[in-house]
Amino acid sequence: MKSRQWLPLVSVAPFFGYTAALAVIALVSLALNTVVGDGRLSDVLMFYLVAVLFIVIVLGRGPGLISSVASFFALDWFFIDPGNRYSINDPMEWAALLTFAGVIAGQAISDQHRHKRELQEQERRQREAAEAEILRRTDELRTALLHAVSHDLRTPLSTIIAGAESLLEEDVKWTEDDRREFAQSIYTEARRLNRIVGNILDLSRIEAGSLCPQKEWHDLAALVDDAVGRLRLLLAAHPVAVDVPENLPPVELDYVQIDQVLSNLLENAARHTPEGTPITVSARLEKEEVRVEVRDEGPGIPPEVLPRLFRPFSRVEMPGARPASVGLGLAIARGLVEAHGGRIWVQSRPGRGACFTFTLPLSVAAEVSSRDGASLPLAMKEAR
Repeated sequence: MKSRQWLPLVSVAPFFGYTAALAVIALVSLALNTVVGDGRLSDVLMFYLVAVLFIVIVLGRGPGLISSVASFFALDWFFIDPGNRYSINDPMEWAALLTFAGVIAGQAISDQHRHKRELQEQERRQREAAEAEILRRTDELRTALLHAVSHDLRTPLSTIIAGAESLLEEDVKWTEDDRREFAQSIYTEARRLNRIVGNILDLSRIEAGSLCPQKEWHDLAALVDDAVGRLRLLLAAHPVAVDVPENLPPVELDYVQIDQVLSNLLENAARHTPEGTPITVSARLEKEEVRVEVRDEGPGIPPEVLPRLFRPFSRVEMPGARPASVGLGLAIARGLVEAHGGRIWVQSRPGRGACFTFTLPLSVAAEVSSRDGASLPLAMKEAR
């Protein structure tokens, strides 16, 4: 503790420690020469060792090294060879020199052990902090999952059960339109339930690190058309524009996973924007990657929500928006895109909409194909 208290003073005056060390050795030499005189050399050496140890502990290794050298010369000058000649011929002189060197070496070893123990303690604290953070996140995910199961899964199940019970009523003569409406409601809620369960399973695979894309060459324009077509009922209230260049090269990707990314982004745009507002899906080549954007013209995203937007179970309640889902769509999209080596982010324009963008890396072969169609591999030619 004393050494730590002296450290700020030494840092303010770098030479203070060395000056103080020499001053201490000078005072000890003066006192020993006056009081002890020609006493036993072992007693004199012990006083110097105590002085050197004190300096090492209080002022540090550097001043301690200087004090040990000064102690050796003072011992040789005043006590070993009173004739005031410096020499290292006497065995006692060697013993004194080795003793002082041993003090400094011992302190250096002690410092190394202490530094090693401090590093181990720091690693242990960091490990405990990481484990505590994992437990905290696990508890948050468990709580959010229970909320999703109790609310978001129960809602479509209740609708499905109610619709099926209505169709099974024998006392009521339903018209064909009524039956079609019940069937449509059951179909819509069943698909919604399927998406929720699928997202939860995908999140568990992402959290476990077991998500491995099965990449093949695919035409991105066809993938976008498939995603938009499959969600035509959900997107029925929004004009959807697709802008994908014809000369866009094939991309090596997992078709199912990137299809889900687009589906989640399109569903997010449809649910959080007023009916009648357009949604645009575009893609373009940019250096060594393909950049895909899903843009809407809704109310935008509040700035305070942006930092947690891609977290699991993060939901944004917007005025006039449809009921929010479990809050896994964007988290799943981020995990799938990052598994492909890409990036995903959002830009919000308050009152003018939001633009979700993700990138997919483009291989060298695909870059060449964009300039020379004849150089396409067979699998890429088939994809085009």
